[in-house]
Amino acid sequence: MLEILERSVFGASEISPARQDGIRRTFARLTLTPAAPGQRYDILFRKSRTFGANAVSLPAGTIVVTDDLVTPARDEREILGILAHEAGHVVNRHGLRQAFQSSALALLIAWYMGDAGGLATALPTALLSSKNSRDFEREADAFAADQLRRNGIPPAYLAAILERLERASRRGGRGQPADPEYLSTHPGTDERIQWLRGQ
Repeated sequence: MLEILERSVFGASEISPARQDGIRRTFARLTLTPAAPGQRYDILFRKSRTFGANAVSLPAGTIVVTDDLVTPARDEREILGILAHEAGHVVNRHGLRQAFQSSALALLIAWYMGDAGGLATALPTALLSSKNSRDFEREADAFAADQLRRNGIPPAYLAAILERLERASRRGGRGQPADPEYLSTHPGTDERIQWLRGQ
């Protein structure tokens, strides 16, 4: 899945290697509830014109964060909040559930159209662009809030970057993505911000 996305959607990150490594090291130091014994999270940074400000967690534990999502962060703890949220998707198997749903629909269409050859290429992109359900978002936010608190980080940091993306979306950018994809693929932003600020 990642291989196909690398060829079709993602390009090399322009975030400095030092900053990338710093975020990875800080995230690795967090004590997180594992999805399964031996669960690892591989953090990748990529540039993507197609998906703008976004992050996606793949079922095996790879989390891809785009440059446009890192750039607006004013504090690395905001990025840790995003990563903890994405880890919540891994723990709750949201990506796997979406992949099954997407592949079932894609198989039905391929069978109907008589072309199953494009399924392997279409599925990763469909998974990346599909909208998470509000239930998935609540579960991932609850996981993130719990993990952040356990590590001495107020969940308000995650609320802060979500709020900044929401404001940028409403005013049409000013140097930031005009329509951050993270908000469209991770719905219920206002409700989520309020809930996170109360944690």
